[in-house]
Amino acid sequence: MQQLTRSRVATPISLIDSPRFIGTIGFSRNQIPEAEQALREAEELVNDATALRKQAALAATQGECCMRLGAPERALAAFRRQGELYRRAGAELGEYLALGNVGSAQLETGEVDAAIESLRKAVDGLRLWGGE
Repeated sequence: MQQLTRSRVATPISLIDSPRFIGTIGFSRNQIPEAEQALREAEELVNDATALRKQAALAATQGECCMRLGAPERALAAFRRQGELYRRAGAELGEYLALGNVGSAQLETGEVDAAIESLRKAVDGLRLWGGE
């Protein structure tokens, strides 16, 4: 994987998103050290002043990475944070997607009944949001 350098990144949006994307790609390619480094870089760039949706996207990536590393409890916390950030941003679709992520993590932690409820709410919400 190519080394990300800030001098090669064109916009402030890319400064936040590029490391997050590289982390996601690295985890999917099983390039764990590089992915973890990219995720750490993204975490350094995101703070409370960052747009809520960008914070939520980072939380989603953190959750996905935790799931991939076999840490579903940490993933569950990240996905819950993702949902809360989307709620605060008024992003209803994002909330439903986060709730689906929560359900997936709950399955991994053995919280089957809670997972069923979370996934049911996510599907119902997505159906309403999508106009079905």
